[in-house]
Amino acid sequence: MKGYVKEYKDQTGVIALQKKYHELESKNTKEAYIYLPQIFAGNDEQAMQSVAKEYFQTVLQKYYFPSSVRILEKLTEAGVKSYIISASADFFVKGSIGTTPVEADSIFGIKMKIENGKITSQEVPPITYAEGKRKRIELVVENLLKEKKADHVFILAGFGNSFKTDGAFLTHIAEQKLQAGKPISVMINGGNPPDIYKGKFKEVSFDLRK
Repeated sequence: MKGYVKEYKDQTGVIALQKKYHELESKNTKEAYIYLPQIFAGNDEQAMQSVAKEYFQTVLQKYYFPSSVRILEKLTEAGVKSYIISASADFFVKGSIGTTPVEADSIFGIKMKIENGKITSQEVPPITYAEGKRKRIELVVENLLKEKKADHVFILAGFGNSFKTDGAFLTHIAEQKLQAGKPISVMINGGNPPDIYKGKFKEVSFDLRK
């Protein structure tokens, strides 16, 4: 972890972190997600975002679905604003800036309180996991209504890949009322849906090995 996490060092540290994470996840998945950004407390936020940016550009960008990027590009050209709401650390997902058309102020992750430019271990609600993702969307709409002084903000579609982390916000989108047509919520490679989500979303599968 390149010295950014004092608690876990070298390869043995990675193994210890994985063990700790799975222990937390077995008790409380939300707390496990919060723990991952917490371990970077004390680091400079901008420095961590720079590390994340390099990782996105050299590694993760290779795994983007080209069709998804084209969709984002076409939506941007049409004046439709897209958002990324992730259960990963905010300073990490903001490393994706520039690899898609999604702007910095439209990218949200699990945010830690920042003091004097340094990451702390104190999380800032809403935690963008499960119901917290739904809450973040509601805040986005609320802020847009205030900024634009508009009567309506229409949510056209949402995409997720985990019933556990994305089910709540995809349900929220699927239940939106539009002036014409219906919104679409898509679950990608989500596996077998829990009973609560059966039939709610359009489910698609991609072979990630190709």
